[in-house]
Amino acid sequence: MRSRFHLLWVVAALAASAAHAAGPIAVYHFDEAGGRQASDSVGAAHGTLQGDAAFAPEGVSGNCLHLTRAGGGLVHFGDRFAFEQGDYSIVVWVKTAVPLTDADTFIVSRHQAGWENGYFLFLHTTAWYGRAERASFYASDQIISTSAVTDGRWHQVAAVYRANGTSELYVDGAPAQASAKIRPMVPNKAPFVVGGVTWGDAPRGSLTGWVDELRLYSGALTADEVQALFRQPSGVGGPTVDTKPGARQEMVITFADGRTQTIRLSAPAETIASITFR
Repeated sequence: MRSRFHLLWVVAALAASAAHAAGPIAVYHFDEAGGRQASDSVGAAHGTLQGDAAFAPEGVSGNCLHLTRAGGGLVHFGDRFAFEQGDYSIVVWVKTAVPLTDADTFIVSRHQAGWENGYFLFLHTTAWYGRAERASFYASDQIISTSAVTDGRWHQVAAVYRANGTSELYVDGAPAQASAKIRPMVPNKAPFVVGGVTWGDAPRGSLTGWVDELRLYSGALTADEVQALFRQPSGVGGPTVDTKPGARQEMVITFADGRTQTIRLSAPAETIASITFR
């Protein structure tokens, strides 16, 4: 009875604080059946598909976005997500063509190529930034993943930028694979683009592969929150409780709009038979 009381109390506390949890500023499931608009599921920051970019089946959750460099595929979001002040986080799932022959592949960017400015998530770099087969995050300085992400499988890539602290890069959940203290980001006037980068006055497609479940936050996600979104890519689902002996005794709840909340249980997790919300 005592264990049940503690669990009910912490769930009640969660419900009371849920309204105050920071949520994403934009979420793109790319679940559309067709058309040329990528819809923001939490606001009105919609994007426009260009080139051969198209919605496709077999995403990490539902449909996804498919695009090629040769076909100029990208999604153009205009003058959004400048993140000129404060912390921010970007979470996205990506799957590349195999073999990936295109070097210098941009997953997402708000960057004008040719000088240091803005930010981007990068893959399979062979030139100035990053490393072949790895993911990297750039915002005046770069951090590079330790694991390969160009194997033709779905991978979660998450970047967390802290304006006054250490920034982090995650691949397939926690813990972070790379972290560093980086310089303040240089602002620009480039549009936010999925699958490409701006050269001169216009963005160009650079990614041959698939993209799914893109989320942007005006704050720094914790390792637990990144891990929760790795377990539940769409952000829709019930609580996750690991009941293996020795497991961390906590529960991560991900809400439909992408907010996450971690609660730690007073009772040993392996003694819990079920969790019921009423």
